[in-house]
Amino acid sequence: MVTYAFCLLILLLYAAVIYGSFSRAWGIDFGFSLEWWRQMFTRGIESILDTTYLSIMATPVAVLLGMVVAFLVVRKRFSGKETLDFTSNLGGAIPGTILGIGFVLGFSTSPLGLAVFLYAALALLAVCLACRDWGGRLGVLAASTAMGVGLKLI
Repeated sequence: MVTYAFCLLILLLYAAVIYGSFSRAWGIDFGFSLEWWRQMFTRGIESILDTTYLSIMATPVAVLLGMVVAFLVVRKRFSGKETLDFTSNLGGAIPGTILGIGFVLGFSTSPLGLAVFLYAALALLAVCLACRDWGGRLGVLAASTAMGVGLKLI
């Protein structure tokens, strides 16, 4: 019964978001309006395309780094193995806002002038996405599991 109540609550939250998207101003004027939908399909398309482009750039890097971390954690013995495994989880554990502020602070100054290149090429966002996702627990865990199964089969 509790599960059904939580499911109903989640459905109500989604319904409120959809209902609010057809109102003029949430909480003030609930009159019917398609203004937010018009803005989404006119102004929002550029953001969607930018996000898609940056995700396409960051995904291969994140996958490769995740596979390397999984390989090192599962199959190699070295000093700092537990630290690497722990830090690979931080991308999923730290809230995105805090992580974003850290990336801005970390990449805004560089002794080699690398930050200027990254900002100019929009690669900073791709690097941030890759750094956030490379050690995402799901990717490293899936790769670690696959490598662990591979070890048992050999």
